[in-house]
Amino acid sequence: MIRIAVGTFTDGFMGGTPGQGLYLFELDPVDLAVRHVQTVPGLQSPSYLARHPSLPILYAVERRWSESDAEDGALTTMLIGTAEQQLTMVDRARTGGGSTAHVGISPAGTRAAVANPMGRSIGVFRLDDKGCPTARVCFEFDGVGALPRQSAPWPHSCWFDQTGRRMFVCDLGLDQISIYDVTDGADLARPAQFPRAQVCSGAGPRHLALTPGGRFCYVANELDGTVCGFAIAPDRGALSIIETIALAHSGGRAVCQPAEIVTDRLGHNLYVTVRGCETIAMFAIDPGSGRLTNLGQVRCGGNTPRHMALGADDTLALVCNQLSDQITIFARDSAGILTDTGRSIAVPSPSCAVFLSD
Repeated sequence: MIRIAVGTFTDGFMGGTPGQGLYLFELDPVDLAVRHVQTVPGLQSPSYLARHPSLPILYAVERRWSESDAEDGALTTMLIGTAEQQLTMVDRARTGGGSTAHVGISPAGTRAAVANPMGRSIGVFRLDDKGCPTARVCFEFDGVGALPRQSAPWPHSCWFDQTGRRMFVCDLGLDQISIYDVTDGADLARPAQFPRAQVCSGAGPRHLALTPGGRFCYVANELDGTVCGFAIAPDRGALSIIETIALAHSGGRAVCQPAEIVTDRLGHNLYVTVRGCETIAMFAIDPGSGRLTNLGQVRCGGNTPRHMALGADDTLALVCNQLSDQITIFARDSAGILTDTGRSIAVPSPSCAVFLSD
């Protein structure tokens, strides 16, 4: 059986059905039957999840510390049990800013980084040998972007490269990718020698995907509906633009807002969930140049595809359709094409799904 953890919005975000917290499901890989195992209540919109690379630990970021305290979010550490596959909270730490939206874990499992849009900051934690956060440092951002929505910084996500020595931060408000060197000292991270890369004015970078070899990364721009490809200098970590691709609108709809962006485990394909168009854009990645070839779009199977997760062998994909209260299950073939299986997981306001086992 495949175990799947799902984070939800518990506050009716964007007018959705309030979720009850963090959900655990079992999925039969043969007939795709789903069984609800557990609900972890009492969390404040655990909207993004991440696995520890080696320990049975799941991390969730909560958008606020409590009903009465929105100045801070929470980084919550959950132990993945073996008996009945239950999740148990073992730690909860303040993130240093409000509306915490994303958590990234370093490949060695020694660092966690969180993005706090309303705090205009990111927080970097040291993780102990049990996977729990200890020391924390915060980095705040200043400035404005070109559009009314970009009246302040809006750090949206944090991503470690495969070496764990560098971290990339997407800032939707400033139209930039900030680059940090991860350190062993008390500062935990510091701006890199080449500390930033720009996207187009008004693009609004949201999430980022790195290829497994570390040569390329791709950025989903929420505000102008584009994807940017960058080459990564291996010695300096500097980003140089390869191309910017507009995601085609579906059926003439005016809204086209990319949300999640992921690569498969071999770096052959790139996928982008597109809200408004209600599709998943599929691309092939040229291994030499990093350029993308459009493989078309597939309907997301619901409304507002906020997140997508690929299983360890890349044969199954989960798409969280936030405003239709379900996760669509897709099959992926050897050419990288996604096909709706007709099966789904019912859950209110799903925002993020993580495979805990395959």
